[in-house]
Amino acid sequence: GCVMDLLLILCCLFAPPLAVYLRFGIGGLFWANVIMTLFGFFPGVIHAINFVMDDDEECEEGMKT
Repeated sequence: GCVMDLLLILCCLFAPPLAVYLRFGIGGLFWANVIMTLFGFFPGVIHAINFVMDDDEECEEGMKT
């Protein structure tokens, strides 16, 4: 719902790996986001927003490992 989306957006802005973890769990997307956030905070934010706000269910299922 709207509250969960708001919380995920806030997590994307302040703790990108946490947002990816809450949406997808520990998997390829999570570790990719951790690496991007370590190399530069803003690439991690962009990556998190891109995947967390994507409503495509196939993306969600296809990226889990």
